Amino acid sequence: MEVNYLGVVYCTHAALPHLRAAQGQVVAISSLAGLVGVPFRSGYAASKHALHGFFNTLRQELHGSGVAVTLICPGFVATDRASALDARARLRGSARATNAGAKCRWTLR
Repeated sequence: MEVNYLGVVYCTHAALPHLRAAQGQVVAISSLAGLVGVPFRSGYAASKHALHGFFNTLRQELHGSGVAVTLICPGFVATDRASALDARARLRGSARATNAGAKCRWTLR
């Protein structure tokens, strides 16, 4: 939660004065896990759901300011780590990305 959520919130907070002045865009990378639950990944899914709540609210708060908020939600990635979870959620491997999909949500100014 400290990295996946609070780190993003703190960085966004620090950048907002500059983004407002330049009428820039906040682009956040989340996950499909922020839209649906993922078995054995409750902490990760919770942090991504929190990101969605934060950025959807920020988008509303910044409406009319010229600052756009974009949330990008990459699809699930096939890794050795992801497939290593057995029914008891024990890790049996190392991470290596082999495939990726993406789903994006865009919001204009």
